[in-house]
Amino acid sequence: MTAATYQYVDLPDASVVTTRALLTARENITDTVAARAMMCIHGGAGFGKTLAVNTCLRALEPGEDVRKITFRARPTARCDLSVW
Repeated sequence: MTAATYQYVDLPDASVVTTRALLTARENITDTVAARAMMCIHGGAGFGKTLAVNTCLRALEPGEDVRKITFRARPTARCDLSVW
């Protein structure tokens, strides 16, 4: 995924603002990947979970073996699995 293909980053002059929540997500994701563990990020709709995760994962070394599984709020027979 390139920087301009997700969410609103492809808008002219748009950029990701580093907030305390984004820094916390980055620290937690980095620690989780280093520990070869799993984590869950949850919260209300529109709080920036997807943007934070995508931004943080993109910053990791390309050689990291990361799997991102998205569970939708409404159960379905389909499960999204993205391999980074």
